[in-house]
This record gives sequence, structure tokens and C-alpha cells, in this order.
Amino acid sequence: MENNNINANTINTSVPVNTTPAANQGGAKKNTGLIILTILLGLGTAGFGTAFFMERNKSGNGPVADKSDNTCVVTQDQVDNAEEGTIGDIVANYDTDKEVKDLVSEMIKYMGERRDLDIVSPNMMTIDSGSVPVKLDNGALTTVSKSFGVTVTPVDTAKVNAYNTAANDFFISKGFTKNSEIGGEFLYYFDKDNIRCGVTSSGIPFSVNCSNVNWISDEQAEFVTALYNAFVANNTDVNSMNVYIAKKSDIATSTSGKYEYIRATIASANSIVGGGYALYYREVGATEWTYVLGGNGIPSCSEFDEAATEAFTGSGFACGDNGEIKTVGE
Repeated sequence: MENNNINANTINTSVPVNTTPAANQGGAKKNTGLIILTILLGLGTAGFGTAFFMERNKSGNGPVADKSDNTCVVTQDQVDNAEEGTIGDIVANYDTDKEVKDLVSEMIKYMGERRDLDIVSPNMMTIDSGSVPVKLDNGALTTVSKSFGVTVTPVDTAKVNAYNTAANDFFISKGFTKNSEIGGEFLYYFDKDNIRCGVTSSGIPFSVNCSNVNWISDEQAEFVTALYNAFVANNTDVNSMNVYIAKKSDIATSTSGKYEYIRATIASANSIVGGGYALYYREVGATEWTYVLGGNGIPSCSEFDEAATEAFTGSGFACGDNGEIKTVGE
């Protein structure tokens, strides 16, 4: 379907929000035995403090968290094999999380001290309000799992440019350089080592989101790579600014049980609004995906061939024929 094929030049797209934390992405020191993490009262990392929990073994065997001195003992195995959302995950990623959080906190403080801006306070740090794109080995762009940043809605819309100037001044003063490969007129990125920050250049609200480019697991990278390869195999015009976004947890099985399908998102590294869907399917047990179609509107039911129709039966995805809207396979 030519009209519904996704091209970031012709649709409004965005890097979406509310991404989920990745499991065990660096930051852990390979010490032998046990890792002892001391949490100081009043630690200014609300996300860390909220997610952290104490674990007590009443039998006296194994790791023990002593609530009296706020010291928690975590095994090396819990860190090396951390599962998402666990105490091991928090410890494993503490150093890299703190590096990005500290940068954002410093930026917020810098903005709060500038008289040409509305008040920006320390408690304005956002978590996962946006994300930054990273390039995979095959050239595809996808998003990392989490971010920290700040979002401001100026009282005076004319002050958007002042916030933009302040962000530029701050990142340049910290040794960051503007990325010349991704971004553009509406959204651009600053890089330094493994940290990448996306900055909106126009519109309201003004926002900055920073991430570590290593906050993506090998499994997730392989998954997105497979979807990208399927898209390229069925499209002659592939925009280099397209960002391919999908989670394995979104994979569903067809009513017949023969196929798996997924509705992914293709956004743009140079836009802060909109987005387009992309539909894929494969036989259960297969590794390669087939790209069906994508776009923003309701496609024609005739664009789903026999296999695609069976794959998306039960998905509830809408299609239309002769002015009638129904679901695929209905």
C-alpha cells in the first residue's frame, strides 16, 4: 500500500514516551563475594529511593538488609544476572543512572539561575518523558530504554528560544558536541562519551531528555534489527531518520495459533509529535518477520493477503472495504 507506507518525510512522527527500564546495562563493578550498598538518608535520587526495597532473611542465612543502619547486602550473582525491576537491576545500573541524573540536575540548576527564563526548580526532573535514538549495527535507529530530563511550559511562548539557547550554552560548556547524523530542525542531539541528550528546538513544551546510549540490551537490539530488516525488504524508500520502536512483550499470537504478530511504531528522530504504526507477522517458531504495511490511517482490508489476514485475525486491528470499517479477518 503505497499511500500507507511509512516515510518520516511525509508524516508527523515522534520518539514516544514512557519507555521501560532495561535490565542490567552496565554500571556494576565486578567485585567478588558480596556488594554492599549503603543508602544515605536524604539521597536526592527519588527514582532510586522509591524503587529500592530492603530484604531481610529471618533465618539468618543469605543476604540480609539491616534496617537499623540503612545498609543492604546484595550478592554478585543478583547483579550479574539482574532481572528488570529487581534490587540487582538497581545496583547494576546505579553508576550510569547517577551520571545522567547528575548531568540533568546540573542543567536544571543552570537554567534556574538564568534571569531570562521562567523559574526552573530542582524537583522538575522528569523520568522517561522521552527517549533518545541510537544506531544499531545495521544502521537502524531505535530508542534506548529510559531517560532523565526536564520539561518546561513557559508562561511567555516567546521564551522558548531562550530555553533553547540556555540548553545549547549548557551542553557546550560541558564539552558536548551536536550530533550531525541524527536530528534536524525540530529536534537535535548533543553527545559526549556515552551520554546523548535530545533538545526540542521549537514549540511548547520545551524539553530535554538525556540517556546513556548503552541502555539497550543485546536481545532488544536483535529484535528491532529483525523488524528493520523486514521493513527494508518490502520498501524501496527507507528514510534514514526513521526510528523503529517495539517491545517483545507486545508480540501476540493469532486466533489460529499459527502466527505471531506485532504492531510496532516508526517515528522520526527529528520530530516531537505524531507517530505511525507498522504491522509485522511470522509463523510461530520462525525468526524472520514479514512486514505487511504501515501508516497513520485505516488501511484497506484487501491489502492483507491470505497469510496476513490469518495472522491478524483476532488482533482487533481495523481495516476498511467499500466504506465499511471492520477488523482484519472479520
